[in-house]
Amino acid sequence: KGRLLVDLSLGEVYGPSVMGGARVPVATRPLEEMAHEGLPHGTLRRAQVLGEWPSWPEDLQSARGRYAACFLRYLRGSYTTQWDFLLVTHADCVATALTMMPSHAAQVVVGVEYGGMFLARSRGRSRFAPPARLVQAQHLLAWVMRCGGGRAPAAERAFGDKDRVVDGPELKVLNVHAAASDGWEVQLHGILLKSTGVEQPGTDEAVGRKESQIKRLSTSWSF
Repeated sequence: KGRLLVDLSLGEVYGPSVMGGARVPVATRPLEEMAHEGLPHGTLRRAQVLGEWPSWPEDLQSARGRYAACFLRYLRGSYTTQWDFLLVTHADCVATALTMMPSHAAQVVVGVEYGGMFLARSRGRSRFAPPARLVQAQHLLAWVMRCGGGRAPAAERAFGDKDRVVDGPELKVLNVHAAASDGWEVQLHGILLKSTGVEQPGTDEAVGRKESQIKRLSTSWSF
């Protein structure tokens, strides 16, 4: 059995760049309905909501900082508890999280296909180096580049076969704890990267093992 966490800190950019000019009221489904719909009885051991909604209007820079901090909390928690976790989120969060990994800090994410993802596996560091060093996000976060004009409100978004990341200004300096992302092997699937002026799809290093790897991921979280 697994645990389901609905983390409000991983939600969409809560501002006009995604939601449109008018403030969107918070609307969520009942947790029990959301947790058990489509799942066999007894699949989940526990479900809970955590985190906080961002304040309206949230800009893109603030949202990316929120994603980075939240992702590193889960990454560190996974390492210290020795539990795997699976985060299901959206394109901007996927792009930000990927560029927090040292192996992709110099990459630019231009798009995330439907179902696009990356798998991160620890290389076996014995512990985090205390105290966690602070680095500037401009050295860790690749700029999520502009791609194809403005983004419409959520109900009107459609970009063919992929979810484009939100347009926006370059990130300013943001201090984040980076130690949690050191020492990880990263495999990609369905993520478009910018390299020397050419879009290149990120793929798994071992495509044949992807489905079995996903099945082995546990959703037992306790942070």
